[in-house]
Amino acid sequence: MSHHIDLLPCAADLLGESPVWDDLRGYLYWVDSLAPSIQRFEPATGQHTAWPMPMAVGSVGLSRTPDHLIAALKDGFYDVDLSTGQTSLIAAPSSHDPA
Repeated sequence: MSHHIDLLPCAADLLGESPVWDDLRGYLYWVDSLAPSIQRFEPATGQHTAWPMPMAVGSVGLSRTPDHLIAALKDGFYDVDLSTGQTSLIAAPSSHDPA
């Protein structure tokens, strides 16, 4: 088995991490933790899109809702509506609970 790796032809990140491939739509998502932003690259079209986040973002996950992601931001987990860029708090873990 052989693999071919290409660099993305997108803007340089301050700290790009947490890549997630959306097989259904053919998108690659990742975060720039320091910018902070969520990024998307569409290999089929070459389009790059970025959504600024209100605070540091550590990772993203796919959502069952179209055009939404789940993001781990500095103070909790958020639903991110990619059509508007709006974030909605889902859960804010207590900093006092060691579990």
